[in-house]
Order: sequence, then structure tokens, then C-alpha cells
Amino acid sequence: MKSILILTVLLWSNISAQTKKVRFTIDVFDFNSSMAFTLQYHITNDSLIVTRFNGLKGERTALLLQKKLTVAQEVNIANLIKSPSFKSLKNAYRNALVADGDQKKVVIQSNGKKKTIEIEDVYNNEVAKLIDDINCAVDHEFKIRYTEPSPTSL
Repeated sequence: MKSILILTVLLWSNISAQTKKVRFTIDVFDFNSSMAFTLQYHITNDSLIVTRFNGLKGERTALLLQKKLTVAQEVNIANLIKSPSFKSLKNAYRNALVADGDQKKVVIQSNGKKKTIEIEDVYNNEVAKLIDDINCAVDHEFKIRYTEPSPTSL
């Protein structure tokens, strides 16, 4: 009887550890220097907020979208950011041959750790997965443009 109780406690604690919710905050900044604005995508476990920061004097910051994430969207993002391939991303990816092109910054806070990834004119598959998850949660007008360059444009 004692061994059954111990086994039950061990199994229950193992299941509890596996289903423990990963708390996260993600900020994706999509810089548009030529148009003098930045879009910020602020994602938490349960919500997504899109804000436009204007770089011109006299223009205001604007809240563009605020919505709740579905459980499936939250799980997809949580699984992605805790994956080994995402955790191993470097802090910066830059194409030295291009100046002032496609620039993005991703800041992830989870389990007391913070990771910043800066991307300048480089395509990264892991970051693309995160952007795809965000794009699935927003209306068409707020989708982040981030595409792999075609072989003919290289």
C-alpha cells in the first residue's frame, strides 16, 4: 500500500511538472525607418497588443490592436520559445552588405531569463516560426512582413 501511494505521488508530481505553464512576455519590434515608424507586437500568455510608435515630431503613438490569444496560440508560442533550437539563437543576425533594410528586434522574457535577438536583412527559420504564430493571431493589415529571399534575388 505504501509503495502504491509513493508511486502515485511521483506520477502526479511528474504530470504536474510537465503541464506547468510557461510564463512569457515577447516583444517584437518591426522597424520601418523609411516611413519613420515602428510597430511593436507585445505578446503575453493570454494577450497580444500591437502599437505604432511614430518617429515624426508631433505624431502620436497609437494602439492598433488588442486581443486575447487562444489557448492553442499560447501553447504554440510557449512550445516554440522553450524549444532547444529557439533557445540556441544568437543575439544578432546582420547582413553587412545591406544598410537600413528589413530590421526586427525580438525580446523574450521567460522563467526569469531575458533574450534579445536583433535581425537586420537576414532570414532566420526560428524567428520566422514566431512571426508566423503572431501573424496567425492578427488581422491582415497588422501582419509582419518577413519572407525568405528568393534564389533569384540573391
